[in-house]
Amino acid sequence: MFDVISNIDRNRFTLFAALPDEEPFYGKIKSIGVRALAIKKRALSIFDFIKLVKFVYSNNIDIVHSHGKGAGIYSRLLKIFCPQIKVVHTFHGFHYDNLSKSKECLHKSVEKVLARITDKFVNVSEGEQLQYASAGLLDFKKSVLIKNYLPLEKLKTIEKLMQNSSGKTSSHKTLKAAAASKVLAEKACRVVSDCVLKFCAVARFDPVKQMPFLIESFFKVASSLKSEEKIKLILIGGGEEYNKCVKISEQMNASSLIEFLGERPDALDIMAGCDIYISASRREGLSMSMLEAAAIGMPILAPRVPGIAELVRPYEKGVMFENGDYESFKAGLAEIVEKYSEARNENVNETTAGFASKYEEHSNYIKKYEKLYIETINGL
Repeated sequence: MFDVISNIDRNRFTLFAALPDEEPFYGKIKSIGVRALAIKKRALSIFDFIKLVKFVYSNNIDIVHSHGKGAGIYSRLLKIFCPQIKVVHTFHGFHYDNLSKSKECLHKSVEKVLARITDKFVNVSEGEQLQYASAGLLDFKKSVLIKNYLPLEKLKTIEKLMQNSSGKTSSHKTLKAAAASKVLAEKACRVVSDCVLKFCAVARFDPVKQMPFLIESFFKVASSLKSEEKIKLILIGGGEEYNKCVKISEQMNASSLIEFLGERPDALDIMAGCDIYISASRREGLSMSMLEAAAIGMPILAPRVPGIAELVRPYEKGVMFENGDYESFKAGLAEIVEKYSEARNENVNETTAGFASKYEEHSNYIKKYEKLYIETINGL
């Protein structure tokens, strides 16, 4: 959302935003001259809704673009009280496979009603689009596919990281070399040596990401390797299953093989200092962390599921395994290690050479949203 707001043509569009008053994005959005309305995070409020109605009317807003489940409820209800607006909604993932049958039925029934007053839907991957269509929650005639793309800010950061690492082989891209902070450098020296092949996962610790499966499977594979082969799993992120996963690791005595770094503002720096990106998520919209890993040029090991397969399948350094299957995971890990060995001597400049085209692709990504908004206003 911030990337679109930051880069859309401000001569054609006047922008407003409603979001939680939390850093960094609330402050960043206000700093670029966008009028922002503070609303509660992950909580529906009648008072926030009344504020939103007043906000829409007082600013003569034409289009409301909502992102995610809660925001989508606000945006569609706004249309009832502000019938002049057009509503665009982006799902950002399929959110129903973790609910009880009764809750799933209730949530889907609500979405079917809200879908009738939605002017346009945006899907960030083909897999997500098909999931919603199959569930009867999406009209293809009102759906637009705009795949996630790396924010311009991230592209510039990654390009700078790659340029700073230019000329080094992957085996010398240690966390110390990639990190900007002394704290991270000291951490890297303490827990990871150059001879260890470093797998990295950046994710929320929630049931969808299947972190317990990743931790247990990685430990079993790592424990079965020959003594001269060393691998380590570095986990970045927090969430409801974080403590559970730490406990699983402790019970397996896996501290030498699995490192929990928690939530980190320098996650991209840490990832850039690792060798292979890994995921066990059972579904994604279209993973931003995997897009970052691909831009860095890291091999990716991930399950064959919607929102991941379409990214990893065509990626020359990508390997997929069957979702939740240990034997398939084990075979995939062996294959990705082999791919890494083949690619480890590539010059980093070969990766950075593609950044001009990445910037052009980003420009086209923003233009797709501009086109969507114009067509929606014109009823196309």
